[in-house]
Amino acid sequence: MVSCLCPREVRIINPNNDEVLTLPDGRQLAYVCVGDPVGVPVVWHSGTPQGAGFPPSIVKWVQQHPIWLIGYSRPGYGASTRKPGYRVVDAVADVLVLCEALGIGRFATMGGSGGGPYALACAAKMPDRVHRAAVFSSLAPYPADNLDYWAGMSPHNVQSMQMALADPDAFATFLREMWAGMSQMTPEDLMRSLDPSLLETHRDQIMEDAVWSMEHARHVLASGVEGWADDARALLHPWGFSLAEVAVPVTVVTGDADEMVPAAHAHWLAERLPQAQLRIYPQEGHVATAILHVPEILAELVAGD
Repeated sequence: MVSCLCPREVRIINPNNDEVLTLPDGRQLAYVCVGDPVGVPVVWHSGTPQGAGFPPSIVKWVQQHPIWLIGYSRPGYGASTRKPGYRVVDAVADVLVLCEALGIGRFATMGGSGGGPYALACAAKMPDRVHRAAVFSSLAPYPADNLDYWAGMSPHNVQSMQMALADPDAFATFLREMWAGMSQMTPEDLMRSLDPSLLETHRDQIMEDAVWSMEHARHVLASGVEGWADDARALLHPWGFSLAEVAVPVTVVTGDADEMVPAAHAHWLAERLPQAQLRIYPQEGHVATAILHVPEILAELVAGD
């Protein structure tokens, strides 16, 4: 097991608050750490639109295991300064500065949904630091040879992503209008959008995480949706690296009922990553896969080192 190289005096902050690091170019980078600072470091790349922070169920699990979990907000989310023209590969430089500041040497990395490509970027460009990676319900790059990119995706997702490609200004307006409605949702509203069978067995956990999720979204989008628009644009434009560069083992996770990022994207990624293990959970959608399986994948990431 690789221990974090950071000293014991590094403060573990409240998972609901951000610390802020000043980057070499003067931008601010918000981050959150939970767990044991001498445990195995795992850098978490949040989904879109999300930022630094972890739902209570993950925090509780991490606090019972020898893991130090580090999350950060990409540009334009929360307290992280916006950077127009940001590319997926640009996350590597930000994560490197964060790791240096925290005294982290080698680490594992994980990304969910829109965070998946950023985890792959770190695995590709930091082979001396990243020893394993995992991606949940991750998009493939656009366009992708031999992949019908929109097949199986919900009409709403197709509409928004195609708008992001065709008309960035109209897309930003679309996001503002959508967020105006979403920001009024209650945790109960969010729960009603989930699979009833999931609620039957995980209701208490889901309610607690839903309360956190709504407050977290309001926090990371408090300054506007521009960071969200930039993030979506980055995901749909060239990522700045090749999957062939990813030399470490990568667990590619999806649910076969995912309509936000169809399982075909996971198949496509797994076929092109040099050391991929594809894991498909039957009858699970985008949200269910993350709720049910992040802890087991985290455990596998740190157990193999």
